[in-house]
Amino acid sequence: MSAAPRVEPFDAETWGRLKATLPRPAVVVFTTTYCATCPEVFEGLGTEIRARRPGAPLVAVVLDGEALGRRPRDRHLARADRLFAFRGPQEAALRHAVDPSWRGVTPWVALIAADGSVSFGGGTPTRDRLDTWSKGASSR
Repeated sequence: MSAAPRVEPFDAETWGRLKATLPRPAVVVFTTTYCATCPEVFEGLGTEIRARRPGAPLVAVVLDGEALGRRPRDRHLARADRLFAFRGPQEAALRHAVDPSWRGVTPWVALIAADGSVSFGGGTPTRDRLDTWSKGASSR
C-alpha cells in the first residue's frame, strides 16, 4: 500500500472546483474519523471502482479534519488518490453546499460520471448506481 496522500484543505468553494477539475469519472467519499462503517465502505468502494473504471480517482473528504492532524491515521485513507480535510465550525453549511439533501450521514458518496453529472447517496452505492456510473452517466 502506498503512502497516504497529502492533506488538502476543503471548504464550500472547494467542492465546485473539485467537480470541475477532477478527471472523470470519479468518486468522492465524505467521511469522518469516528464513522464505524466508513473504512469498510471506502475499502470496498475503492476495489469496486478500480475494477469497473481503472484510473478513476477515489477522493476522500474528512469532515472532522481537526482529528487528522498533519497526516491521516486511518489506514483506509491511504487508498485515496486525493485527501481533503474540512476544519471549521460550519459543517452543516458545507454539507448544504455539497448536496442540499445531505443530512449528515457518513459515508456520503458522490459518483461523478463521465458526463459530469453527480449522484449522491449514503453508504455503499448499489450495484445499479455503480453500473450506471461506470457506463458514463449519473443514476440521478
